[in-house]
Amino acid sequence: MPVPNIFDPFDMLGRLGGGVSVPVTQDIRPVWFPTTITFAGSAPVETRVVSDVASYGRQLGLITEVVLALAGQASLSPEASRSRDRLAGIAKRIEAVKKAVAGEPGAEAELALDRLEQADPRGYSALLKRRSGPKNSG
Repeated sequence: MPVPNIFDPFDMLGRLGGGVSVPVTQDIRPVWFPTTITFAGSAPVETRVVSDVASYGRQLGLITEVVLALAGQASLSPEASRSRDRLAGIAKRIEAVKKAVAGEPGAEAELALDRLEQADPRGYSALLKRRSGPKNSG
């Protein structure tokens, strides 16, 4: 019988049952940047829900859609109205990020404009005025 090559992962996996009968998932979070994940209930249940049913992002996205729809129908206090508007702005920025990642043309520019609008409203307005004016030829 040949001696196993412990430095060849394919050789070792083959000896463990063909390589496909062993788990092939791996946690790739870097160990030098500690990440704490807490679970309200059972860690195995939470892990399966997130991997097999809906990610946290998808769950929050659905909740955000419902909250914004209900808030649009309700009479809100000024503070609640500001919170609703902030949530709507966050949802808009999340959609812009999704589009940018998907490679939609103009999405990166839209993200940059949103950042500019937040950081420098006057500069944003000035840029829009310059961009909407007649084009300089030459």
